[in-house]
Amino acid sequence: MGRRDFAGLKRDSSLSRWSPDAKRAISGPFQRPAFDTFGNVGRNWLRGPNDYFADATLTKEFPIKERLSAQFQFQAFNVFNHVPLGLPSATNARCIDCTSGNPGLITSVDQSVAGTRLPYMRTLQFGARLQF
Repeated sequence: MGRRDFAGLKRDSSLSRWSPDAKRAISGPFQRPAFDTFGNVGRNWLRGPNDYFADATLTKEFPIKERLSAQFQFQAFNVFNHVPLGLPSATNARCIDCTSGNPGLITSVDQSVAGTRLPYMRTLQFGARLQF
């Protein structure tokens, strides 16, 4: 009864759901739907920024004797130091209210990546291994 779970997108809007801008959901293209009606934007319509990580490994093996060798390793995680950005903020979780606050502004790091063992900052690692 009067629930407005979905926002309304204005007809003259040029906002793309695949917008590469850091400010994903700006206030201009959205409007609150009229009372007792549904908006024309569905759930999960806007997508957050992509996460990408590039890892690299360099190894060199040196034979010492017939059955003995040494291996040196250099590993780099998140080589380009890309920060996993969080989702755009929404003023109200049930209905997008783009008239106050910072709607659509990304202000946090993605905790699903930061809370795991995955490093979200560039990490360099050296290693040596003796094989016999």
